[in-house]
Amino acid sequence: MRNTKDRLVTGRSGKVRKGIVLAVAALLMGSAFCLIRPVPVLAAEHHFDQSGNKSVKDDLVAGDSYVIDGNVSINLNIDDTKTIDKIELKEGSTLTVTGSSGKELTVGRICFELISGQVGKVIINSGTIKASNIIAKDVVINGGNVTVETDHYGSGIEGTNSLEINGGNVKTTAKTSGLSGNYINITGGNIDVRGVDTTASSSGINGRENITISGGTVTAQGNQYGISSWGSLTVNGSKTVVRAKSNNSINSVAVLANNSITIGDRFKITKPAGGFIRHIYIPDEQKDYYIIVKSNNDKAFDVEIRPTDDGRDEEEPSKPAVVNPDTVEGYFALNGQPIPGVAMGKTKQGVAAQAVFNASRQAGWQESFTFNMAINGKVDYTQKNGVLTIIIPKEYRKAGRTFAIMALDKNGKAWTFADTDTNPATLTVKIYVEGYAFALIYKD
Repeated sequence: MRNTKDRLVTGRSGKVRKGIVLAVAALLMGSAFCLIRPVPVLAAEHHFDQSGNKSVKDDLVAGDSYVIDGNVSINLNIDDTKTIDKIELKEGSTLTVTGSSGKELTVGRICFELISGQVGKVIINSGTIKASNIIAKDVVINGGNVTVETDHYGSGIEGTNSLEINGGNVKTTAKTSGLSGNYINITGGNIDVRGVDTTASSSGINGRENITISGGTVTAQGNQYGISSWGSLTVNGSKTVVRAKSNNSINSVAVLANNSITIGDRFKITKPAGGFIRHIYIPDEQKDYYIIVKSNNDKAFDVEIRPTDDGRDEEEPSKPAVVNPDTVEGYFALNGQPIPGVAMGKTKQGVAAQAVFNASRQAGWQESFTFNMAINGKVDYTQKNGVLTIIIPKEYRKAGRTFAIMALDKNGKAWTFADTDTNPATLTVKIYVEGYAFALIYKD
């Protein structure tokens, strides 16, 4: 029985005209589809109409196109280096890819035709694939080396329903989004994705519902959004590193989530110079926030989300600097606006200063640690007047525990400022002191 049906790609003008009209309509709505483009007149279109195993070496002809018909599953082995025009998916079809070492498949597009609807499933387990688009109803990448570069409007890799990446090396450069889908789940792999359109908003990762990242190293850059989730963004896992960057110099939004952003207990969001973190969702706290992390001075910046104990003592020069374990996470604001250039670090105070802190604490209060506040790199006695918010390190959190801040002024006098918020994971105080030395204290 024949496994393929060969025909010349000619004589389909009515269907092509209809496809062009629908393609333009979908483009205006931001939909993904198998983009129509000129095909060599003599390029053959082959149909796989039975499930089975196929070989790049034996079953694919260089330059031709392939269609996986409805309810057909094809296991494709990359056992040769070859370039083909496209692989098109029909309703119920599944393409599973594995690969041999050193062999590479270059394919113009792996996608569905617009007139077929959002259909098909692509599973990549191993091998090396280069494409201009990978678009299906569901996309799963478990391994391999996947590179997607496209100059069309749309996404590099898109699972219109779901996109799952569990491993491998994934690199995409696309106009609108490097990765996109309703539900995006990343558990592993090395991922570098970019949305590069400078005339409209673009994202490194765009989730129309929810994005969950629980493993791997993820770098996402876009013209407007590094990572954008129009539902919720969740980052957890002990070895996850996420870097998001917006390249737009005016409306920079590195990480955006319409509903909530959840950062596991072991993670930090590092506040960049000139930027601020409006809200942080702590899992211990039963609240969701609208989260936006962006520039405060019309300049693009990096935001890094990473574990505090990922085992790296230092970074290569091309990577962001390691978060200092002595950094005190928080921000200092005046009249509701974060004060730029503020840095706080744990510091052992001098003998005289520590003696004042010890003598001034009321009975029952204990010291967690002391720290200095620097503004624009200067540690001095300038007036500190505003609202200070600190993320309390997990090791100091305890049910029923009360926190406060002590400050030492330029005359050697200690002042105590009471916590004004009800969140057990943060402390918020209004301070007014000419000094730089502080202590976090608590009482059970």
